Amino acid sequence: MVHFERARSGDASDVAIAFVDLVQFTALTDIHGDAVAAEAATTLSELAVALSGPRLRVVKSIGDGVLLEAETRADGVAAVVGVMEGVHEHGFEARAGVAFGSVVRRGIDVFGRTVNLASRLSSVADPGMVAMTRAMAFEASVAGLPVTPLGSVAIKGMRESVEAFSTNPCSHGGRWVVDPVCGMRIDAEGAIAMSDVDGRELGFCSRTCADLFASDPHGPTEEDRRPDP
Repeated sequence: MVHFERARSGDASDVAIAFVDLVQFTALTDIHGDAVAAEAATTLSELAVALSGPRLRVVKSIGDGVLLEAETRADGVAAVVGVMEGVHEHGFEARAGVAFGSVVRRGIDVFGRTVNLASRLSSVADPGMVAMTRAMAFEASVAGLPVTPLGSVAIKGMRESVEAFSTNPCSHGGRWVVDPVCGMRIDAEGAIAMSDVDGRELGFCSRTCADLFASDPHGPTEEDRRPDP
């Protein structure tokens, strides 16, 4: 068992590391203002803290993201599912990366390849999805989550590609869309200005986002905003 109170010792151990961050946080801030952005970031942090316990801890909040450390692969999967579903319930969207392996502790922080890999995997996950290594994908499938192979993924800063998988952790019913302008996740039935653009069914959280899209429908896409992995 991992005793998190040993964090100051610097001992290395195998744990599940998850990095969860909000989608299009810069656009959300720009369009809806600082207060909404702060609410989203605070909500993410509070959701993670609410799930923490002897087998899971929040390592730190990093602006629009949180870094989690779980004792086992199963705990890591459960933590990500809980955080992602909570984010969705509050009307925001997130993506995550999860990896299992050794970490080195310095104070309350963790370092190492596993931490870097989890962070980088989050950047290749689609909105609402979790990208993970094979070991974590196996655990996700055991938990009943649908797993899709992503193939061999090049990870920035790592010499070798990583075999990655993706899963949708959300069990919410209904039909959902992600606002292409600000990244907020909304129920399709309550979306504003639903339209069919280039074969895509789109919905918007507000008239502001709908008007912005109408003025520049071929502006930056989610792929354009995504940082290089």
